[in-house]
Amino acid sequence: MSIPVTIKGNLGSDPELKYVKTSRGDSALVTFSLAHTTRERKGDEWVEGETIWFRITTWGEKGEVYVDALKKGDTVLVQGSMKQSTFKGRDGIDKTALEINATDIGIVPKIVRTSASRGQAQVSRAEAPGW
Repeated sequence: MSIPVTIKGNLGSDPELKYVKTSRGDSALVTFSLAHTTRERKGDEWVEGETIWFRITTWGEKGEVYVDALKKGDTVLVQGSMKQSTFKGRDGIDKTALEINATDIGIVPKIVRTSASRGQAQVSRAEAPGW
């Protein structure tokens, strides 16, 4: 069973591209890890909480575009369906993974403020694919 999700996080790895055989022929499969860190208000300040890791997969031509557009450390919004799976780790212990089959990925632009721009935000990578 999977549930629909939208999550914001940072790429923990560069996207990897593979081609796999499907019933419709070869298809691009792109995967990367995504870290989402919660933030909590404690008194007058925000503190970082737990980091949750997700394995993201996306298929087809969209995936091929993301390989060139995304890199480790980029902040993205991912929309898709999430499921939980279990596997044996290298240490022989059962582990749980959260996986998202992404239907849409949008790059969150980095806003850079400089003293020269005073109050005006400079957005980088504004022409990147996504929402």
